[in-house]
Amino acid sequence: MTTIDDFDRKDHEIIKLIVKAPDLSQAKVADRLKIAVGTVNRRLKKLEKQGLLKTNALSRKKNRYSVTDKGLKILEKFAAESLRQTFLPFRQICDQFHVVISEWRKLAQTEANELVIYGEGDAAEICRLLAFEQGLNPVIRSTSSGKRTNPSIEVFGLEVRLVQEAPASQPNAKGAGRK
Repeated sequence: MTTIDDFDRKDHEIIKLIVKAPDLSQAKVADRLKIAVGTVNRRLKKLEKQGLLKTNALSRKKNRYSVTDKGLKILEKFAAESLRQTFLPFRQICDQFHVVISEWRKLAQTEANELVIYGEGDAAEICRLLAFEQGLNPVIRSTSSGKRTNPSIEVFGLEVRLVQEAPASQPNAKGAGRK
């Protein structure tokens, strides 16, 4: 029995091409996928053996390939799993944001609605959109911008964390802290 584990991205691409153009030659499939014709030939034979494809000989040198119902189901499962994997980092950022924003609300002034987000890139943009969704006014600042607003959020890679810097110590009356 063929499982999604027996099926890789190249198999997926081959089957997608066959769905769109069943009359493509092995050479054209190889050209479009940037792989060797021998590799396409081996994979087509493997996919047929697994019951995912059927081959109909049109002539001595020409075949027409069709995707079986089993092949279409595996194709659908592969697409769903790829989509799930693609969204994992997004979900991770969302989950972290919701935990951090809950902590931020406890530390921020009761009427505060401006949220400073230190970070760059897609993860910071996701946090900005989530802040809008929460009714906040997000302001994104570069991670290299000096002193942090207290409290704020920092996004580094796929990590979202609360920034809560301690206030700078005050010099005493006798001028301690001066050189």
